[in-house]
Amino acid sequence: MFALASQATIAPIAAPLRARKAPKTALRRAAVRVNASPDAKSDNDRAMFSRRQLGLGSAALASLMATDMTVVNPAMAKKIISGKQDLPDIADLVMVFHGLGSYTYEKWYKEVFSPFEAGLHSGEVGGPEVGPAFAKVVNLTILRGRNPDAPGGETVAVQMFVLNENADPAAKGALTAIQKFFVDTGPGANPFWAEGRDAGWVGTDLTQWSASVGFIRGANPKTGYPDDWKKGTGVGVYDFGLKIPYEEWVPQFTSPESDQLHDAAGVFFSAVGPDEKGTEHQSKYRSVQVIHAHKNLKQARAFLDRVVKADAPPFDQIKDILDNPEAIALEVVSDTFFPEYFPESLFPNPLLNA
Repeated sequence: MFALASQATIAPIAAPLRARKAPKTALRRAAVRVNASPDAKSDNDRAMFSRRQLGLGSAALASLMATDMTVVNPAMAKKIISGKQDLPDIADLVMVFHGLGSYTYEKWYKEVFSPFEAGLHSGEVGGPEVGPAFAKVVNLTILRGRNPDAPGGETVAVQMFVLNENADPAAKGALTAIQKFFVDTGPGANPFWAEGRDAGWVGTDLTQWSASVGFIRGANPKTGYPDDWKKGTGVGVYDFGLKIPYEEWVPQFTSPESDQLHDAAGVFFSAVGPDEKGTEHQSKYRSVQVIHAHKNLKQARAFLDRVVKADAPPFDQIKDILDNPEAIALEVVSDTFFPEYFPESLFPNPLLNA
């Protein structure tokens, strides 16, 4: 979807910087220490969780962002997702997708996206106006539709968690700059995408959805944390206007009946929040984004199909409170968390300071 380039050219700039990852040895040594009891006396009385147990990725990033950092006792974690974990307003979620035209996913990744990924935190990708904004990305997920026969070619998507000014004053305006970068038609269109059409790797208009994640759902019974998004994970992304107040809808979404519905569909993690200004989803009502993670793409597609058809309970009733619902099912290719770009001041977490 990108190249390490200015907004007017696809040619990569010289000597792109590799996106740094925390040293593996340091990550293996690092651990999150949580008091096992109010009267704990020493480190021996503390519970220890490794990076693998935490599953640092899209889901675990949200877990690290959670207002309540107390680790859920694994014995208390339920098989069926219930309740919710509220998040502070410190990062925004941006998802962009389009058809690959005549390109295969492999060709697109090698020739177009990998240079962008390599220089993500260089401050230079996309040009001087948006480069510093991309440098505030703390999680990057690449997804594909596995639908090569679709009009415009197979769908490819990129999802990013981007810090905002509440987390880092230098991140002020980052979301807006990134949204502008993805404008591909009409006034203010970035000519980069027209070049992509000419080159053959942009086969449809781009779609950009942005949201502020208000809460997450889903804890692994073995760890008390949401599972990481592994390669092959199925993801359903839903964007819609709500005809009832958001505050009234949330208890319905987190009800026991909703828990059972999601469990039956194989949902092991959900992220929910209102859309941000600048998203391309259109509704005269307040728009909301819901992300469901499933075991695989087949499950994600099956659940999305039921939601879209809305011809059987409970979806035939839910559709009455939704306006202009849009959705897409995708498969995770990779999911990378960059702890070294997460402000150390936010959490006294050895994992981020290793």
